[in-house]
Amino acid sequence: MAEYLVKIPGRDYCWRARIGNGRIETLLHAEDESTPLWLTRGLVDIQVNGYDGVLLTKKDNSDEELARCEQALANSGTVRWCPTVTTNDPGVIRASLSAIRRAVNNGSLTRVQCIHTEANFLSAEEGYRGAHMPRYMTDPTLAEFDGWQEAAGGLIGYVSLAPERKGAIEFIEQLAGHGTLVALAHHNGSREQIAAATDAGARLSTHLFNGCRGEINRHNNVIYAQLAEDRLWASFIPDGQHIPYHVLKTGIRAKGLERAVFTSDVTYLGGYPEGEYTKAERTVEIRSGAVWIKGTPYLSGAWSTLSQGVERATAAGAVTPDVALRLASNNPARLIGIEDGLEVAAGKPGPFVLFRESGGALKLDQIIS
Repeated sequence: MAEYLVKIPGRDYCWRARIGNGRIETLLHAEDESTPLWLTRGLVDIQVNGYDGVLLTKKDNSDEELARCEQALANSGTVRWCPTVTTNDPGVIRASLSAIRRAVNNGSLTRVQCIHTEANFLSAEEGYRGAHMPRYMTDPTLAEFDGWQEAAGGLIGYVSLAPERKGAIEFIEQLAGHGTLVALAHHNGSREQIAAATDAGARLSTHLFNGCRGEINRHNNVIYAQLAEDRLWASFIPDGQHIPYHVLKTGIRAKGLERAVFTSDVTYLGGYPEGEYTKAERTVEIRSGAVWIKGTPYLSGAWSTLSQGVERATAAGAVTPDVALRLASNNPARLIGIEDGLEVAAGKPGPFVLFRESGGALKLDQIIS
């Protein structure tokens, strides 16, 4: 049994938490004391493309590789995650999904909440497609998705797509009707198309402010249309590279704290040294804590884990520690259907992830299993 004096995201006061036997035994107010420690039940990353050298959109991933990826994420404070399969040859997508399904079913992966597909049903337009390869882009069909879901053993629970593609609105309605989280991403949908997609059941804008052209109409554009749509949540990448922090602050204020989440968008090159690498048939450069497609202004996923993004955003003063942890833990937990939203309370099981605040910045301190 160990006792910790902590702050808790979304709560006032300080708290005395006694943790033993893998759960919170007691949790009591400690109103007159202060502490640099923040207690969470871990981070939830809804968009992970890979990590620790493991690329998830790959046809021959072994159970051992996938388990290594998950353990590296766990070591960074992520307790639940959504493996993300991205644009590629349809055979590669199905094989990637099958590998994840196999690893989940045999217990090699134990922290997967659901699979996220950000693949093939996106815009092929320059800028809007980002780093995704245009030759694989196609209109969404239930037949194609059913093949993916069969390969995944029913584990696909989050799908990102472009709402302007032919048949997209009907496709969204079908998936949302079966409980799938449908999100808008890498698209150039009009305000009317975004509204129709939301009417059909879309609930999220995936990594808002990214996946669109650098120059757009100052009033009528895909960003403002999604910010103004109150029914849509939005995920944001807090690494300071994908969007400037003044833009991040604007997005959070527009969506409100209850409809905003942080996600990493981390790639298999996350944490690698600076230099040139090959990724998805392209040469990419790691520099300044980001992964860039060489010779272009486009990013190719993220270098930072979610906990590193939290550290960067709080160090920059873009968000408070309380807000950062709500957006990286409780909010994504609610969005993807973790029943208790990973709320900290007496009797709740671990693991527990402690962050230490210093000068307003949060840094991962300890993981209590």
